[in-house]
Amino acid sequence: AGYHMQENFDQARFVRQVDSALKVLRTVLKNNREPLLAERVGHTYQDKYRLAEFLANSALSAHFLCFDRLGVNASIIGKLKEWSRTHSVTLRFRGQENCDFLRKETRKEESTHYVSERESSLFGKSTRTDKVITTITDYFWGFTAHYELVAYQGTNISDAIVLTSRIGKYEIKTTNDGTPKPKISVLNDIDVNISWFLESLSSSLQASFSIDRASKNCYTPRRNAEIEAALDFFVKFFHWSSNVENYFRTRLFPVERHHGLDLSAISSNEVFVPVIPLFEVNAKSSEDSSTAGGSHELEVILPESDIEQFMNEQKRSMAEKIRKLENSFPAGGNLITQAEASLIVSLMHSRNVIQYFIDGVNYIEQMLRKQIVAAIGKEVQPVDLIQYMEYHNKRLFKPEYAPGLFCYSIRRPDHYPEGVLSIEAQNGYPVPCLSHSVEGEHPMKFAINAATTVTFNGPRYVHAWVDQTFSGQTGTTLRLAARARQFSSFILVIGNIISANSLNPKHAIIIQNKDDLLIPLLLEQIPTPKAFRDAIESLSPEQQRFAKAFRSMQLESSLFGVCVIQIKPQLEKLLNLPDDSLTKEIKLTQDLLELFLTYQVPSDLLSFDGLVESPVSAKVERVRLLVRAMQNMIQKSKDRELEEARKKAQYESLTARRARGKPVSRILPGPSRRGISASRGVSLSTGRGRGRGAPRGVPPRGGPRGGGGRGGSVVSAGKPPAAPKPSAPAVTPVPVAAVTPAPSAPAVSPAAPVSQAVTEPVETAPVEVSHVENVPCGEIGCSEFDITKLPGLLDQKFEVFDLDAALHSTIITTGPKWTKKYQKALLSPMTSLDMDTNKQKEERNSAFDLLDALSRSGVLDIDEAEFHVILAVTHCFDQTLMDTLVQKNVNPIEKLERSMLIIASTITEIPVDQLVNPEYLPSVQLTSFNLFE
Repeated sequence: AGYHMQENFDQARFVRQVDSALKVLRTVLKNNREPLLAERVGHTYQDKYRLAEFLANSALSAHFLCFDRLGVNASIIGKLKEWSRTHSVTLRFRGQENCDFLRKETRKEESTHYVSERESSLFGKSTRTDKVITTITDYFWGFTAHYELVAYQGTNISDAIVLTSRIGKYEIKTTNDGTPKPKISVLNDIDVNISWFLESLSSSLQASFSIDRASKNCYTPRRNAEIEAALDFFVKFFHWSSNVENYFRTRLFPVERHHGLDLSAISSNEVFVPVIPLFEVNAKSSEDSSTAGGSHELEVILPESDIEQFMNEQKRSMAEKIRKLENSFPAGGNLITQAEASLIVSLMHSRNVIQYFIDGVNYIEQMLRKQIVAAIGKEVQPVDLIQYMEYHNKRLFKPEYAPGLFCYSIRRPDHYPEGVLSIEAQNGYPVPCLSHSVEGEHPMKFAINAATTVTFNGPRYVHAWVDQTFSGQTGTTLRLAARARQFSSFILVIGNIISANSLNPKHAIIIQNKDDLLIPLLLEQIPTPKAFRDAIESLSPEQQRFAKAFRSMQLESSLFGVCVIQIKPQLEKLLNLPDDSLTKEIKLTQDLLELFLTYQVPSDLLSFDGLVESPVSAKVERVRLLVRAMQNMIQKSKDRELEEARKKAQYESLTARRARGKPVSRILPGPSRRGISASRGVSLSTGRGRGRGAPRGVPPRGGPRGGGGRGGSVVSAGKPPAAPKPSAPAVTPVPVAAVTPAPSAPAVSPAAPVSQAVTEPVETAPVEVSHVENVPCGEIGCSEFDITKLPGLLDQKFEVFDLDAALHSTIITTGPKWTKKYQKALLSPMTSLDMDTNKQKEERNSAFDLLDALSRSGVLDIDEAEFHVILAVTHCFDQTLMDTLVQKNVNPIEKLERSMLIIASTITEIPVDQLVNPEYLPSVQLTSFNLFE
């Protein structure tokens, strides 16, 4: 309740208070004086500190009158101040109530009702009327209330000074012998510590409140240790006075019935409150300023003479109120007298003074907030700060080190891009990252199963993304986006780094032919180094070792790896073809992928086997002939299987007819035209169905399971297709991700049906293989950058340079549901597919099978690949953006600037002064001086 009272600012209530006070001040001050609300007078930032001190001193001085009405005069205050030098001083309201039996009285009371009786006899009828008289016994009780207000030092209650004391008596009458009140009731003590009030007085007992502006805990005129201490005291005194008043109004006064007094007169509304946030340009200071050429700041704080007049007006209005109470309430005798009324008014006035003070200092903060909004034109939101930091960082850093958008084209040199890889915010715009190219002397590896390890080369990049979160607001929502162009394809592998040259693949997928894949990224913050150190400080050695081991695992998990592998260059290398030989061979490329994925054809059966010095066209034509021969063989196997299936169906039909005794001559001559047409109409990979030759559990694109290709039949059960011409126009591509191939299968032989060669797909889970060769840096004289050391190195830098302990290393993981947009056919509209974990496993198995084929089960290195390592760091602010600016007097731009420099210097291994543009270096050295020590 106290915290809410300190923070709550009611604008309407504050305006009423100020308007009421200004009306009084016009009668107190001279006619040529015109003090105004602080925001209406030009002033400096330091004037706000002076205004806060003015309000605190006014509240302290106003309480002298309140304490005087409570019995705490100047001499007693002096003694209490002496006490406060060594021990705390407490005000206590205590009391006791007694209820004693006095007497019993019996009285008779005639009723206004009469009772009539009629009697009949031999002599006639007669009527008798009787009066009703009630005997009443009254019990009289003597109720006594004794209360007192005392002050004592420390715990020495025996030497307490009695400030106010009174005994009130009242006679209670009841009609039963049960006591109306407890015989003895001791009130709960109501205490308040007044040490701060006494310490804020000078030796001459004058208010001497001041704010230490040089203190590290001094943020603003409202947010500093001195104002917080004042608020803490005044809020406690507010509740203390409220509890004391409640005793009188809700417990003591109701005992006295039929008093005939106007209790609404016990109010402090007529007493002037001299705590108002006013400014006024001093005429003398204005003249001095103009004489000195304007170099002197104008004095806007009201002079001490005005404060003295305010206090005199408070005393006058209080005396007037007490005089009215003396005319309205009895001097003594019963429970409700002038003493109680005067005490309650003093307590109510004290609460008014406190409320004015709280509203006054909160008004100063509200004024700062309004001025910031007026300067910018709106209330700044976190998204505005994100946009500004992107603009600011481009100017802060030298061009070669400036953060760039995470959006990379997937391409070979001098080639059109195969697609785009990006990390986007929720608005679809790529996020800015600090990026650094890492030189790798040794290739990277990852295991696709327990027996196969894929090795890949290519450029490596380290990216650091810095997020910011404010209290009550969620951080940025990220997603990984991968998009392929038409007739293009690549493999996306996602995982985390487990060693300097090893990736643990969690997910993999083939992206092709205008596929648009969106993967939500989940962010999990881990504690800051300081928070971790403080948390384990008092743990046992065993518990500390456990916590450190777990944190080490968390830090390593913050390395999020993305590998992009281009398919066409690796196909050329696999088939012994020169570079760029498949660039324009779209149909051939799609046929090759189908044979590798759907039928698990070994690459040795399709690779070029002629002379090395043969021209490129001859090499490509040789591979095309091998592909065509394999397709023809597969088609013959399909036809044979379909024929066998037809004969089996005819035989079963014949057997059934014989069993029913029906003629069978109609089906004996041979296959009917309808049967042949039906058998040849079975499509293996169209959008309508598939034959028995297709792998089970592999729906075509657009089929019931949501995967599949882009329209058109890939292989038909009918006539084998003719060989295409080399210069054939663009054809409908064969889908790659539509099928889920088996992990391994023997070569198809003409003598065996295809259904025996194609096995059921086997799920391949990602495994961390311990036999992957790790080459630690330093053992063989290499200078390779060890990526796995980055999280620990950043953790050390954060502990040293992050003075606010606001930087959290953040773990990035993929979300459970992905979204993939694709085209079922070349001219079809885009279709959206939600990929759950099962569908993700199917896509991963398909990608791993293709990688197994492209690498010859790990024998052949992959050259055209890019590897991206993403680190996420979150700068957490404890308050909202506006509260950070207004209450903490913190410029979030400078804090985020320092965070960016810490991270950039760590991942690039370059000193901060070499990262920053020279024109910004002086300001950075001023705001982030610890980075240069």
